[in-house]
Amino acid sequence: MGLEQGGDYWAALQLDEELAAQRKDAPKTSRPPLRGYDRLVSTLMDVIDVTIRANAADPAAFTGIPRPYTGIDALAVRERNNRMADIVAKATPKEV
Repeated sequence: MGLEQGGDYWAALQLDEELAAQRKDAPKTSRPPLRGYDRLVSTLMDVIDVTIRANAADPAAFTGIPRPYTGIDALAVRERNNRMADIVAKATPKEV
């Protein structure tokens, strides 16, 4: 069961300016939407990945079918960006 698109609650979320500001900073992705992605779809995608990899000319070159972008992915991106910012801050001379 998901949030019905086009319903009153969904519309209210789409009009919320605070949520829009948070989403504006989120990384853009070409991954499929999370809505409708469940354990069955995940398993089917795993089977498709294995099938394609088994029949590929260069199995190592196949990176798999993209999965939906999740909070775990957002956290990993944020942590990577923070580490990079720390490296740049340490390598950049301080202004006097």
